[in-house]
Amino acid sequence: MFANDRGCIGQGILVGCQIDPPGYEAAAMAKAGWATANLAARQNLAVAWITEIDDLQIIQTKPEKFPKEFSPVSAKAEGNTVVIEFWTVDPAGMEPVQVFRKHKVVFGADGRAGQSSETDRVDVRGG
Repeated sequence: MFANDRGCIGQGILVGCQIDPPGYEAAAMAKAGWATANLAARQNLAVAWITEIDDLQIIQTKPEKFPKEFSPVSAKAEGNTVVIEFWTVDPAGMEPVQVFRKHKVVFGADGRAGQSSETDRVDVRGG
């Protein structure tokens, strides 16, 4: 058993003595200014949410030995939603491979983040 395995770390947001109370996502984004933010500001808010709340490390520059075209984090408006696309790398494991994943997250009109979907994956072997 790996007591410190990343998969064993519990996650939750403590708000007013409750863990993950209903509606906390929209309330937090409203307080941060989501409703009046332009696309660039919404991208910054979304990236802050993804890195600070969802605990994902976004890769901003093309990694060494990355075998395909790389794009840094991007945001685009689709109706009342904002679509964020970005790359991450999995934590190191026991095999000599880096696993990069491209994610897409749709933030609703109220700033609430939808489920992250994986849109691409690249395995880079090394040693």
